[in-house]
Amino acid sequence: MEAGKSKLDSLGIPPISPGETPEAYAEFFRAARKLRTLGLKTIALIPADDRVAIPPVAIQLSLALSHAADQTVNVLDANTRHPALTQLASKLEERTQRRGFITTWIADRVTVTTPPGPLAGLNLVELEETLQRDRERYGFVLIDFTGFDKLGEHVRAYQIVDGVLIIARTGKTKERDLLEKHVDVPAEKNLGVLLIG
Repeated sequence: MEAGKSKLDSLGIPPISPGETPEAYAEFFRAARKLRTLGLKTIALIPADDRVAIPPVAIQLSLALSHAADQTVNVLDANTRHPALTQLASKLEERTQRRGFITTWIADRVTVTTPPGPLAGLNLVELEETLQRDRERYGFVLIDFTGFDKLGEHVRAYQIVDGVLIIARTGKTKERDLLEKHVDVPAEKNLGVLLIG
């Protein structure tokens, strides 16, 4: 875990731990156990508004999920506007490249897959192909869906994942923004809201 900690520290996303941040860890672990119980493999994370950053949440949730389910988890950076984890590929040496995407191990059972550059976002065809492959390789895949609504492709994108989790900020996200997101997400895919501090 120390190697993974240093990798995440280099990104400015230090892992939440039960010793240093017990309350935050407990919340992520609770959410992870819920996802494990639902038995869904591919879960899209969408921001409730433009002030919510998905990558740190996806990383922390993937670490908790890898512990709660004792399985491998991949974080897929499918942000259509600014893939935020591309800097990971340039900072770390342990990576594999497939079809222009780079996969990097960041912890014992957690990888991140990202486009090679900050302006090389995934399109829906590439996303679907990547998810088909990752369903076989990982226990779970968490996908950053930031930007698909801006392109008007979110409705189709929601159909290729098992569930959609809305991420909101406590005391910051407005109720109307949450309601708009809930309307967009098909009821059978909607996993509710994860509140972060």
